[in-house]
Amino acid sequence: METGNYLVVENTMTCQDYGEAPKGYHAYLGVPLRTSEGKIIGTVCSFHQQPRQFTPAEIELVKIFAERAATAIDNYQVYQYQQELNAQLQAEIQERQAAEAALYQSEEKLRQITDNLEQVFWLHTPDGTPIYLSPAFEKVWAQPRQTWFDRPDIWIDSIYPDDRERCRATFGHLADQKVEEEYRIVRPDEVVRIIRDQAFPIRDETGHIYRFARIAEDITERKQTARARIAWMPVGLAK
Repeated sequence: METGNYLVVENTMTCQDYGEAPKGYHAYLGVPLRTSEGKIIGTVCSFHQQPRQFTPAEIELVKIFAERAATAIDNYQVYQYQQELNAQLQAEIQERQAAEAALYQSEEKLRQITDNLEQVFWLHTPDGTPIYLSPAFEKVWAQPRQTWFDRPDIWIDSIYPDDRERCRATFGHLADQKVEEEYRIVRPDEVVRIIRDQAFPIRDETGHIYRFARIAEDITERKQTARARIAWMPVGLAK
């Protein structure tokens, strides 16, 4: 059978080359179950209690039955395998959907918080692609939020020229540590504001940094108040 050919034993008492037949049987015909790919997956056997000769028609009939049985079994195995793949895929889809739903809820809660902050909150990918920008940007930078999504470089372009290269060095190659800078921006209305900007990495469950969060605060009035106090402070105390 291992050769893929059918086997006929007309009398087990005179032919024992293929092992012993089941007790009480003295003739048998065996035909391998062969798939369309040529793989043998079993055998169809016809046992008889008395020695006998098998006619060509009987052999052909068993061969046809074996071929159809092999096809049915193979198709069922393929079906079972496909069902297992479908179940696995469905489980992965459900797991991903649950993760996406949890992420959406988390981001929605974050958005509800950041939408009401006076500080500017933004998210972007490691390569600088915008993800989210809070409404406070429009008040501090005096520009529509969509401007940043259309032109991510608008942030660096709006920085006061004397501060630009320092900020480019700090924020242009963000690593795995929190960074912070103070710099001036020039708004479209030519008003200069002083910004305190912090950036920190956000990691996924594997520890990989997949985005950066930043919080920018307009500290212009705070700086002006501090300078005014120093300016009005008596000389002895100022020292």
